[in-house]
Amino acid sequence: MDKRLKRIGGYSASLSYEDFPASTIRSVKHKFIDTLGCVLCAYLWEPCKRARSVCFPMESGLTARVLGSLFRTTPEMAAFANSTMGRAADFNDSYRIKRATHTSDAIPAVLAMAEALHADGKRLITSIALAYEMGLLFTEKMGTMKDWNPDPCAFAATFGSAMGVGKILGLNQEQFSNAASMALVANVNLGSRLTGEHSMYKEIYAGVSARQGTFAALMARAGITGPSETIEGENGLSTMVDSIEIEPLGGKGVQFAVERAIMKPYPARDALQLPIKVAIEVRKRVPAEKIKSVHIWTTRAPANVTKAVPEVWAPKTKETADHSMPFSVAAALVDGDVNVDTLSRERFLDKDVLDTIAKLKIEEDPEFTKQSPGKFNSRFKVETVSGETFTIHQVFTLDELRAEWTDEAVEAKFRRNVRDLLAPHQIQASLDLMWHLDEVKDVTQIVDQLHI
Repeated sequence: MDKRLKRIGGYSASLSYEDFPASTIRSVKHKFIDTLGCVLCAYLWEPCKRARSVCFPMESGLTARVLGSLFRTTPEMAAFANSTMGRAADFNDSYRIKRATHTSDAIPAVLAMAEALHADGKRLITSIALAYEMGLLFTEKMGTMKDWNPDPCAFAATFGSAMGVGKILGLNQEQFSNAASMALVANVNLGSRLTGEHSMYKEIYAGVSARQGTFAALMARAGITGPSETIEGENGLSTMVDSIEIEPLGGKGVQFAVERAIMKPYPARDALQLPIKVAIEVRKRVPAEKIKSVHIWTTRAPANVTKAVPEVWAPKTKETADHSMPFSVAAALVDGDVNVDTLSRERFLDKDVLDTIAKLKIEEDPEFTKQSPGKFNSRFKVETVSGETFTIHQVFTLDELRAEWTDEAVEAKFRRNVRDLLAPHQIQASLDLMWHLDEVKDVTQIVDQLHI
C-alpha cells in the first residue's frame, strides 16, 4: 500500500468527534442544514423525479429513505437520489482554490448510511467533517492535470462520499485505505458534462458520485481490496498530475476543511455569486428597460465560458442557465433577485430576460484574475437610455463571504427553500434537531420530518 493511501486510511480511522473545535461542529451543522434545504427545494424538478424513478423498493436488510417521499431503497440508491436533488438547483456550497468542487454532494450519502445504521448525531458530524476533509484534499493540493481535464466535482464527491460513509460504517485503517483506492481508481470522470448545452447529467453526476463512493466503502467493509498503489504507483494518480500533496490535514491546530467551504446566496455557479449581487445593486438604481448597455469585468474562468460556450447567451436548459453569467446577471437586472423560482419558472426563455442579455458585454480583468481566489471582484459600467453612466465595483474576500453566513442566515435560507414543501411544524422540528445534531441519538428522527 503506498504511503499516501496509508496516511489517508490512518487519518480517517483515527478521526473522532473529540478532535473538533466548536467552530468545526458549527460549520458542519451549517452545511448539513443548507444541504438538506437544497435537496428538498429541487424535489419536484424533472431530473430529480427521473433519478428517483430508478430507485427500487427495499423493505428489509440495509435500507435508507429517499428524502421527500421517504421511499425505502438501498443506501447507495438513496445516496444517488438525494445527492442528485442536493445538486440540482446549483445551490449547495462550493469551494474553489485550484479548481471548484461542491463537497456537500457527499452529505446525502453519509446521511443515507447513517440512517440505515441508526447512527447518532456525533457520528454523523464526524463523518461529514471527514467527507469534506477528503473531498477538498485534491481540490486544494493536487496540481494541474497533465494531458486532460477530468471532472473535479465528481472526483471530490466520490472520494468524500467513500470516506464519509466509511466512517459511518466503522472501517479500520486498512479498510479505509482500500475504500480510498477503489473510489479513486474507478471514478476519475471526464470534464465534458460542462460543455455545450448542459444536460441533466450536469447535476446527476453528484448522485452517481455519491453512489459510487458509498459502494466503494461497502466493498471495503466486505473485505474487497483495491490496488495498493493507486496514488503513487505506475499508472497511479500521481502520474497524471504535476504534483499531489496530502498534508496538512485538519486537526492539531490546522483548520478543518468544512470550515473553508462557502455557502451560496443564489442558485448559480460559484463564480456568478458576486456578479449577481452587483446586478441587484444596479437594479435598485435603474430598471432593466431603461438600461442601454452594461459592461462587466470579471475573472478569467467565467469570462472564458462566455466565449467558449455560446449556449450561455441563450440557454435552453436549466442546467445551462445556472452556469450562465449572461442569464444570471440579466435575471437579476430584470427581477431584482435570482432564486429557485427563477429557474423553475424557466426565466431563461422569457423575452424580457433575453432582451437584457443582448445589452451585456463581459470580459476578463486580468487584475481580478490575479487577485482570485483570495479576493473576488466584479465591476459593472452601466449606460442608461438617457445617457447617464455609472460604475459599481464590489470586492469580497473569502473570509467576508464566510462571515455572511450567520446562524440566522443559514436558517433563513433553509426556510425559504422548504416553505412550500414542508408544513411549519416539520420545518421547526427539523431545524430543532439539526441545530442540536450533536445531541441526536438516532438520525432517523431528522429524516422522519422531511416528508413532502
